[in-house]
Amino acid sequence: KKTIMKRIVLSAVFPLLVFIFLNPAFAQIEGPTSVVVNTTHTYAYYTNTILANPNWVIAVGGGSIINQWQGSGGGYSVVYYAQVQWTTAGSQTLRIRNYEVPVAETYVTVQATPPLSTPIAHAATNVLANSFTANWGGVTGATSYTLLISTTPSFSGGMLNEYSTTGTSYTVNNRTPSTTYYYRVRAVATGNQSNYSNTITVIT
Repeated sequence: KKTIMKRIVLSAVFPLLVFIFLNPAFAQIEGPTSVVVNTTHTYAYYTNTILANPNWVIAVGGGSIINQWQGSGGGYSVVYYAQVQWTTAGSQTLRIRNYEVPVAETYVTVQATPPLSTPIAHAATNVLANSFTANWGGVTGATSYTLLISTTPSFSGGMLNEYSTTGTSYTVNNRTPSTTYYYRVRAVATGNQSNYSNTITVIT
């Protein structure tokens, strides 16, 4: 009976051990899995096994490995790091391999999304002595917009105000009469933002 029981236990445990050893879901890779194209991120592979020939690769060529190095931490014997620049939109696979032990390979799937398009700022309307309405075109995928108002065309020095809105226009109040203002806007989404738009000049 003891022999039969041992066989039953082994037959139940062995497939689980094989699954844990081979299944990438048990890998200790950490790093962002939702990124924006043309951004750079660092990934870490935590393990207690020193790899004889570690190498990071991107399976479908959706980015480039800028740098890779080895360290320690997190309670693990060794940590392998990779700095990755994602260059192509879509689902990408980042792998770390040990070519001398082919089974010692794991991966993480990363979803890369294109950066938001740059909005186009339009001329101000309802220009009064103390206020004006800034306008711009909408951007697909944007959840809000950041509006910058300045008294200098470089948006450095002088007066600088920042506003957030979900619409494509914003009424700016409490301005000084007979003053030149400049505004520009960028689109924003979770983990994503566009470049700033063209600059519009307004004289109150």
